[in-house]
Amino acid sequence: MPTPAHPPVIAAISGGHMDAAVVKTAALLARDRKAPLLLLHVIEVSHRHPMDTSSDEMLRTADAVLAGAERLAPANGVDVRTEIKQARSASSAIVETSLDGGASAIVVGAHRFLGEHECDLGCTATHVLRHAVAPVLVCYDPIR
Repeated sequence: MPTPAHPPVIAAISGGHMDAAVVKTAALLARDRKAPLLLLHVIEVSHRHPMDTSSDEMLRTADAVLAGAERLAPANGVDVRTEIKQARSASSAIVETSLDGGASAIVVGAHRFLGEHECDLGCTATHVLRHAVAPVLVCYDPIR
């Protein structure tokens, strides 16, 4: 797939407490790169269900998460768009989206950084860091 003229900065939004930091960081990066901002929310579908399984409740929740993230994005002239994906794992969907859209960067949140000598970013951030070809920024909330 051809790379867009201005590849987006992807902000991976989970609906958690790290979303504000992720959105603000990604918006500043997008402004600096003169790139669009893509707010991405992934609905994870259990292996017990077919991939196309979705409910009105799941979609309403995803819409609410993205609407909240859009409100967090500073009005700094950045073109903001949103996308909902369904996947078995959020991390794989984030990497796949970055490859499909030729992302210029990915911003993810991690809330499990344990301090000076221990580092556990969680499975989503770790997978994205290992498999993405675009630069990845991790916003973390230290547990003390």
